[in-house]
Amino acid sequence: MNASNFGSPSVVTNRSVLSTASAVIVDTGNYSTGSEKAASPRSIAWVTESEWVARLLSARFVKAFNEYASAMRYWCAWYAARYGQALRMPVAVPVAIQFIVDHAARKADADSKAGLSTGLVTELPPDIDQALVANGYKARLGAPALNTLVHRIAVLSKAHQLAKAPNPGAARARQHSRQRR
Repeated sequence: MNASNFGSPSVVTNRSVLSTASAVIVDTGNYSTGSEKAASPRSIAWVTESEWVARLLSARFVKAFNEYASAMRYWCAWYAARYGQALRMPVAVPVAIQFIVDHAARKADADSKAGLSTGLVTELPPDIDQALVANGYKARLGAPALNTLVHRIAVLSKAHQLAKAPNPGAARARQHSRQRR
């Protein structure tokens, strides 16, 4: 296979990584006495693999960081809209419960605010829901997917762990386990 089959490679300086749509070739720079000597296939494979593992880990870190940042931005926006002030750590247990109540979908009662006997509703006030959508914190009106809700709660928990602050989720779990004894 010749290089013309791969299209235009992009060249990264120093280690001369030639990346193409179909292949990655790493020149390890193993040259002696001025003559170009190719690296062994075994070293090429190892360098290529480690290079791509590093890139994948970096991409995963960036993706995870962005997801956590997005979840915390949402928490801050919801809290500001709901309570009219900035979110501060630690978050009180009743606030975490209100977040769940506002976002967890449930079947509408016959006498619900929505006036429907079927379908899913949340307790998030419509004006707050609309403001969150209008300002880009939510994609659409209504309840988020259950995985989204669980992720946002997990992010709040992790933020408390990192801040070494009392975790509202753990506080509720401790309280519940004491009641069961």
